Amino acid sequence: MTRERRSKGQVGSGGEAPRLLLPGNLSRSLRHLDDGQLEELLRAAGAEARRRGLKAAEADRGQPKGRKPAGEAAPLRPGLERVVRAALEAGVKPAAVAREFRISRAEVQRVAATVKRGR
Repeated sequence: MTRERRSKGQVGSGGEAPRLLLPGNLSRSLRHLDDGQLEELLRAAGAEARRRGLKAAEADRGQPKGRKPAGEAAPLRPGLERVVRAALEAGVKPAAVAREFRISRAEVQRVAATVKRGR
C-alpha cells in the first residue's frame, strides 16, 4: 500500500481544483495587510468580480470616491441629532460628543448652533 501526498497546488482526485479557505474573521485579518498588499488585493478581487460579471464590480469602475465637496454632507439622523442635542444641553463638551458618537466636530457644532438659537 502506498500513500499519496498532495501538495497545496495539486488538483484533487476528481479533477477539481482544491478549495481555498478564507480566515474565519476576514475583516480582522485584512487589518494585518500593508497598503500595497491591500491595493493589490482590491485590484485582483475587482478583476475577478468583473470576470464573473458581478454588479458590484461595475459600480467600482467609476470615478474614485473622495471627499464630498463642502455643503453636500448628509444630515444627521433625527434620533442621533436629538441625542447630540441632549448631550450638549447636559454640558458635555463638543469634542467629547463627537468622539462618543463618531461624528465630525463640524456636525456637533451645527447641532450646537441650533441649541443656542433655541431650536
